[in-house]
Amino acid sequence: MGIDSLGDVAGNIEDDTAYRAFVWSPLGQTTLLKPTYPYLMPFGPRGCGASAMSSHGYVVGNCQPDLDNYIAEWAPGATDTLRTTCCNGIDGNALAVTDNQYLTGYVRNFNPPQAFLWRPGQPTYDIIGYYGGMPEVSIGLAVNSSGWVAGWGLIGPTLVDTVAVVWIGSNGGQTGLSHYGQATGIDDKFNARPPGSIYTGGESAAVAINSVHQILGSAIDKNAVKHTVIWTSF
Repeated sequence: MGIDSLGDVAGNIEDDTAYRAFVWSPLGQTTLLKPTYPYLMPFGPRGCGASAMSSHGYVVGNCQPDLDNYIAEWAPGATDTLRTTCCNGIDGNALAVTDNQYLTGYVRNFNPPQAFLWRPGQPTYDIIGYYGGMPEVSIGLAVNSSGWVAGWGLIGPTLVDTVAVVWIGSNGGQTGLSHYGQATGIDDKFNARPPGSIYTGGESAAVAINSVHQILGSAIDKNAVKHTVIWTSF
């Protein structure tokens, strides 16, 4: 899920027949994003999902027309994909986008899945998930407007624990931030942050924040029902 500076929220709906990416506005309007795909027997529903949204309304995620997931992006105010790579065979998921259209996430065209950086105006992505010159299992979770990516990788001799990582966009260098864990955000001052949660009585977790400090996340109510929520600071 993601939230922009107007309070619009991007996410996805899953039911027994299809997956649909959507944008919800604070006025209560829900816009379903295209494309759509038919139910695929015997595997189940196909469709698109939104993973993140920039402050100015770019939405990214993936589409699943068949058995693979393909990187997708929607422009602000658009209902159809601006960048869908189903025909180019780029199997993966976009998990973060900036207003100047840096994208990150992971691709699975190779073994193992690797973090990528898609630069503004470029026809394809660059693989950044390398350690010691070799492909590593890695995921890009956040990107800033200079192309620095925060996320995690499996680094070291055991390849068991995830290491919080920042990839430097200008030269592709990699910096480990911890011996385990993951970095889920990076700002334009190059500050990276770990996962964040807010606890206000019940179990809750924050997944995104916009430029006016609205926080998107989830909370479990007293009846053990999980809800998508927005916290607003005053």
